[in-house]
Amino acid sequence: MDAPGVLHLTPGGPAESLSAGELARRLADPAVRVLIISGIAGEAVPPSTAGEVSLALPGLPDIIEESGCPVIAVIDRPLDGFGTELALAAHWRIGTPAAGFRRSVASFSTSGFHSGPRSTRLARLLPPDRVLEMVLCGGELAAPAALDAGLLQHLAASPLAAFALARSLAARLAALSPVAIRLGGAALRQGLHLPLAAALALETLLFVQAIQSPDAREGIQAFFEKRSPSFNPVDDSSG
Repeated sequence: MDAPGVLHLTPGGPAESLSAGELARRLADPAVRVLIISGIAGEAVPPSTAGEVSLALPGLPDIIEESGCPVIAVIDRPLDGFGTELALAAHWRIGTPAAGFRRSVASFSTSGFHSGPRSTRLARLLPPDRVLEMVLCGGELAAPAALDAGLLQHLAASPLAAFALARSLAARLAALSPVAIRLGGAALRQGLHLPLAAALALETLLFVQAIQSPDAREGIQAFFEKRSPSFNPVDDSSG
């Protein structure tokens, strides 16, 4: 069974279908601390008992990136198109030996220039010349190469092993301070698009917010009382 606060998503699966707005609301729910995406392509791994949802939304990668919720993707075959974008929007990608990332060959058609899924996310993770080769000539990064390139953070022996690793990581993340996770993630996401001085100033501002939060007080108190901290969900409505 998954840890409390873990939401499981199976794109295109047989379960409940959600609108983009409903998914965004679920990810903003203070009770949701981690999202696991499995079954992006190929045989799906066992569903979560913590609340399974299913959808295939074109805007899903953007929703995931903007939510601030930690996302773990389990990948068990080569991905292309929407599957590639969805996996690259996740913060952790756990693959099996069958995993990989494909790019369709770019072309001109009567409708204009076409290069399959957007390449911007791929270019954030790979050298530009490697991305250009994949976009213009097509190609695939198999699991070992994807691991070496950083597109996969972990490589498991099977889908079951990959999902077990995802659940273990999700449990560890769900036990951490939601305030620290959300503010730390915001510092990284926003800071990447700012000049260095502005990024450091933002990081300092968010750090001050974190140390003034109830989670910081709980962490310090738990340390001195020699117990595990108990963090409350983040209430985004409080500002």
